[in-house]
Amino acid sequence: MTLRNLESVILVKSSNIELGRALPAWVRRRIARIASKYFARLNAASVYLSREGRSYRCTILIDIGALKIVTGEGYGFNCYLAFHGALRKVAKQLRRMKRALRDDKRRRASVPNFEVRRSIAEPGHVEPSLRANGSGPSGPGR
Repeated sequence: MTLRNLESVILVKSSNIELGRALPAWVRRRIARIASKYFARLNAASVYLSREGRSYRCTILIDIGALKIVTGEGYGFNCYLAFHGALRKVAKQLRRMKRALRDDKRRRASVPNFEVRRSIAEPGHVEPSLRANGSGPSGPGR
């Protein structure tokens, strides 16, 4: 995505803070990087910065594909710290959503206890038993 495309997709707003030009551009690049890291399609995102007393608050809303909207909120002593805290929360939610969609966790199968028995044909050869209780085709203890 180019910066012009990001401006139409990612909105950066504030009611009581002068944002300038550098902060919104930096915020858009960071949101685009996180969104493309976990999912390819970013429908819309909005970042709202406000000042509360001596600290700043940042709220991030991200809409990706057909998934639910992800929200994160962060506080800090400057706008960058507040944004970074909110972005960490959003990134964690996106990472968990991607992991749930992938569903590639291995299932633990109940593996029987294999015992080692000596082969009748080769006295030095050891092979695992095919039965869980250790009794092979020739019976236990051979």
